[in-house]
Amino acid sequence: MEYALFNNGETKIELLSQKAMTEVIGKEDKSLGGGSPSNFLLQFEVEDVDKTYEYLRENGIEFVTEPHDRKEWRSRIAHFRDPDKNLIEIYKML
Repeated sequence: MEYALFNNGETKIELLSQKAMTEVIGKEDKSLGGGSPSNFLLQFEVEDVDKTYEYLRENGIEFVTEPHDRKEWRSRIAHFRDPDKNLIEIYKML
């Protein structure tokens, strides 16, 4: 996977190729409701992915992936798009 991580403690910047992003999302990015591939992904760590997912869904957010585990990264994640079609990930380290 074409991937790089820069971590200074409080802030992390991860770089992924479009191909790697497709692997992360589990489907071709063009099919995620944005019309074009994402150039970036915003990630937010949450206490409980499933509870946050339910809360956001109940308040009108449409998710492009349901909560699922990424065992190779030891994390649970879900994805949605903001009103400008930017891809957002909520995650919790397992």
